[in-house]
Amino acid sequence: MGWRDRAEGDGAQGSADDLSWLVGTYWYVPTEYLPAMQQVNVTEPKITQVNDQTLWYFTEYSNGYLVGQCAASVDGDDFEYQSIVGSVTPEGTVCLSFTPVGGISLHPVRGSVSVANFIVGQGKMVKHQGEWAFLMQMTGGNGVYNLTHWAYMMQTRPGDQSWTNLPGTDGSQSVDEIFADWG
Repeated sequence: MGWRDRAEGDGAQGSADDLSWLVGTYWYVPTEYLPAMQQVNVTEPKITQVNDQTLWYFTEYSNGYLVGQCAASVDGDDFEYQSIVGSVTPEGTVCLSFTPVGGISLHPVRGSVSVANFIVGQGKMVKHQGEWAFLMQMTGGNGVYNLTHWAYMMQTRPGDQSWTNLPGTDGSQSVDEIFADWG
C-alpha cells in the first residue's frame, strides 16, 4: 500500500494531494528521539551524543510546498530560529531546508557568532503510533561543527503534555511562547 492509498482513508488529515491541513500545525521531537550526534572538528575531533529538540510551525502550503518556522535547542541551550521551505511529494517524500533567521547561528562555538550554512532534512510522511508523523533525517553545520539527527516529528497541540512540558527543555516555556520569540 502506497502513501496515496494510506492517506486517502484519513479524511481531512491525510490527502496526498492536499496537505493544507498542515498549515497552523506544530511538530516536536518526542523524548525517545532526542539523541543526536554532534561533531566539533578541532585538532582532535570530538564526537558526542547530544539532545536535539526541534520544533516546526507550518505557516503556508501550496501545491506540495511548505513554508514555516523552526526553533531548535541542543542540550537545553537557548532556541535558535530558522525559516523552513520545502516540499512533500504525492508519494509522501519530504525535503525541507532550514535557513538561520538573519543568516547567523549562535551555536557552532558557544558564545560566538558565525555565518551558518543552511540545513537540509529528508524523510517521509508515515503513520507512527497511530498518528501522522514526519520520519526525518538531517545533517547540518560546517567544517568546524556539525550535527546529525533522525527522528519522528510528532504533532503537538495546546492541551498536550508536550505543549507545556517539551522534552529536552526545562519546561519553562510552552511551544507557542517559544515561537513568540521567532525572528
